[in-house]
Amino acid sequence: ELKLVEGTSAFAVAVRWKQQLRDDFEALLATCRECSDCKKTPPWLTQENYSWAIAIIWSRCVTVSEPKLTAYGGRLFKVLAPVFDLANHAAAPAARHSYDAERHALVLET
Repeated sequence: ELKLVEGTSAFAVAVRWKQQLRDDFEALLATCRECSDCKKTPPWLTQENYSWAIAIIWSRCVTVSEPKLTAYGGRLFKVLAPVFDLANHAAAPAARHSYDAERHALVLET
């Protein structure tokens, strides 16, 4: 599949992301081995399962920003909220999302 985008900026991003996934998975395995009583990796914790889980998480996250939220210094951050990601799949978005720091809540406006 990567051959389809070879020579484009998408190729470089995909290759870098693929390596990042491998590196993150290896770090997770090392942590798991350190913390586990039996020092073994759970049989379900595979590179394939990890990649699937990360893809699900990142494809369902929304990006929000709240300048007053000091923990994030006003930067953008990812949020995973049930059903929230389904609100805006049109080519011309009819909804906006944001974070309301006073209510500590995600806000969806249509």
